Amino acid sequence: GDHAAVKWTIEYEKKNENIDPPNGWMEYLSKGTRDIDGHLFKGEKVAL
Repeated sequence: GDHAAVKWTIEYEKKNENIDPPNGWMEYLSKGTRDIDGHLFKGEKVAL
């Protein structure tokens, strides 16, 4: 079948070194990508 790939890039600037990286955004985008993939390839509903 057909294949596709998505590469998400997040640019951010830390206000100081004590701030953690924005890992929550990567988890959010990963889940959204899986949901969209399920919708497009399996006919499932997208739940964002």
